[in-house]
Amino acid sequence: MAENGSRPRFSPDGRQIYYVKSGADARGEPKVFFMSAPVTVDPPVKIGVAAELFQQNDTAGPHIDAFEVSPDGKRFLMTKPEVLSPGDENRLVLVQNWTAMMKR
Repeated sequence: MAENGSRPRFSPDGRQIYYVKSGADARGEPKVFFMSAPVTVDPPVKIGVAAELFQQNDTAGPHIDAFEVSPDGKRFLMTKPEVLSPGDENRLVLVQNWTAMMKR
């Protein structure tokens, strides 16, 4: 990984590596870029040319520490901070039967 890449995750089949890098867009706004590069595991191991998958505002996007690749390698699961109203800081939300919601 180059260009200050961090938080690498391999695809389930080991043929892709996903990572994030910090930078700026064409206007100079801070961004977090989600990247992917092909991996060849036959000796020697080689990492191919990286491609940008998508980007997020550096300050408003998901927590880049917390992302995982889906088993099919086509989706990401990320946490995203919620902006709370004053007084809601101690609120707890309990979601029951959440697995049924995932089937939709």
